[in-house]
Amino acid sequence: MPTGADPREDAALVLLVSDGVSDQVPPEVFARLCCEYAADPQVLADTLVAAAGEDESGYCDDATVVVLLRVEG
Repeated sequence: MPTGADPREDAALVLLVSDGVSDQVPPEVFARLCCEYAADPQVLADTLVAAAGEDESGYCDDATVVVLLRVEG
């Protein structure tokens, strides 16, 4: 049970993302998608990968996302 002493204890989601995602998806879009799809880790992962499209020069890096949903009980 979370105690609140460590903010990581209160996290419902843990995301591991490659630089193809973190470099291509703006932080505000990343946060919005996490809030929108927090209840469905697979949809969240798929949506973040899709959001990591080509940059303005046409470059597209590999995009990988792993989402872990912490369920109490």
